[in-house]
Amino acid sequence: MPTTNNQLHFAGTIDEAVAQSIHAMGRKAARLGLSLSPEELAWCEREQAGWSPEQRFIRGIFAGGTFCYQAQQIQ
Repeated sequence: MPTTNNQLHFAGTIDEAVAQSIHAMGRKAARLGLSLSPEELAWCEREQAGWSPEQRFIRGIFAGGTFCYQAQQIQ
């Protein structure tokens, strides 16, 4: 959807698109991004420690195409 001043903006994730939309309305968007608690970070570290050196992917099951698409964009 073009803005009124004919500028085109690209976003890599849905969160980025939301932040850009809020900014285009003249408002300040809250910081969007991954924010994990210390317990969640510890869990991630424990899980990653169990990966084999050859592991390159994390598999997921998604109930909707939007979350699947966004997960594919994160590298």
